[in-house]
Amino acid sequence: MCPAAAQWFKRAASAGHVEAQHTLALLYSDPKSGLKDPQAAAGWIVKAADGGNAAAQFKLAVMYCTGQGVEQDLAKGVTWYEAAARQGHTTAQYNLAVMLGRGQGRDADPAKAAEWFEAAAKQGMVEAQLAIGDALRAGDGVAQDRDQALHWYRQAAQQNNEGARRRLQAMGESVG
Repeated sequence: MCPAAAQWFKRAASAGHVEAQHTLALLYSDPKSGLKDPQAAAGWIVKAADGGNAAAQFKLAVMYCTGQGVEQDLAKGVTWYEAAARQGHTTAQYNLAVMLGRGQGRDADPAKAAEWFEAAAKQGMVEAQLAIGDALRAGDGVAQDRDQALHWYRQAAQQNNEGARRRLQAMGESVG
């Protein structure tokens, strides 16, 4: 990106424009931009996340969970995943569900995990469809419900997911 354009983004970001803050964070974190500055990237991603940008909230959650650019803090990661998930960010919904299911960053909460798996599954995420299907099949965090488990496995199988096909076959259902 040309330096002049970067300066315009910086002006807009400094004035509180959340999308510009997010874009600037991405520029500062991209080695190909010629502007790589991990500390500046972290600062702008925090501002964009605080401003309500779901993609920035997701990125900040990942940073906290991995310790990339910030000190690792799973509790903060869960908090930011939840903020992005509430705005409909599919991968944040899935990651939040995984962390809640495992008790990472918060006490384990299989019921909440199932809710977030279902939210991501409804948006078409295959991994979430399998996870909510597994939860329904086992009664993990939700009432056991074979028919609903089959529904989610079929959804995933329609997206050519081999794991879903194997689960359907194991349950005596045709795959088709």
